[in-house]
Amino acid sequence: CVRHPLDLALRCWLKNFAGRSLAFTFDLAAMTDYFRHYQSLMAHWRRVCSLPILELPYEGLVAQPEAWSRRLAAFIGLEWDPRCLRFHEAGVATSAGDTPLREPLSDREVGGWRHYERWLRPYGDALDADGYAPRSA
Repeated sequence: CVRHPLDLALRCWLKNFAGRSLAFTFDLAAMTDYFRHYQSLMAHWRRVCSLPILELPYEGLVAQPEAWSRRLAAFIGLEWDPRCLRFHEAGVATSAGDTPLREPLSDREVGGWRHYERWLRPYGDALDADGYAPRSA
């Protein structure tokens, strides 16, 4: 799953990841380095790996959850199950931290970085955020 680099940086900055081995999220410069390494690593795997890679854009997923969920299920060889769209209902799914997922997908955080652009712009330049273009389903 990929996301606009500045939206991702903002969400990581605002989320308290204390105690979860994600100390880099407390420092925007460290996040920039981390994301650049991630981008480089993914470019490497796209070049050398013969396995298919599905790049799932967060912005596309929240705009078209069924289309992208169906595409993801098909990509990993699973039959479609409508419960994929009801993950937020009690008993359907939990997150990696064993906490319930209580909210449906929403686009309310897409583009939220613009409210903080004055502070995030130097990091966006370093990450080529202006070159980010999410794919559509």
